[in-house]
Amino acid sequence: MSEHIENADGQGEILIDGNRAPVPYLVKVVRENSSYEVQVSLNASRDWLLTQGFEREATLLRGNGDSISVRADKVLQVGDPLSVVLHAEPETIGSREDLLAAFPELDVARMHRL
Repeated sequence: MSEHIENADGQGEILIDGNRAPVPYLVKVVRENSSYEVQVSLNASRDWLLTQGFEREATLLRGNGDSISVRADKVLQVGDPLSVVLHAEPETIGSREDLLAAFPELDVARMHRL
């Protein structure tokens, strides 16, 4: 059984073909039995993405310096909504300590529920 544990905001940059733009992102943590599933997502401007040549995949440079691949659900086109949701593949992490080390965006004081 899964249980939503925490959401945390982060500040990073989206990177496409060497071009960067600041972007906020969301880290969502769900407990799955004895492990944690982490989902990272962000909203980006459709027009900026298209100007950079984006079709479906970009890189998110997280606030801690780590990078993660983010994708759109489909190939982006001019007629799509102005704000596009990009998401990373969910990541499974085995322990609370590993979770907090991998995602410092999660405020330790708020993580007492883990």
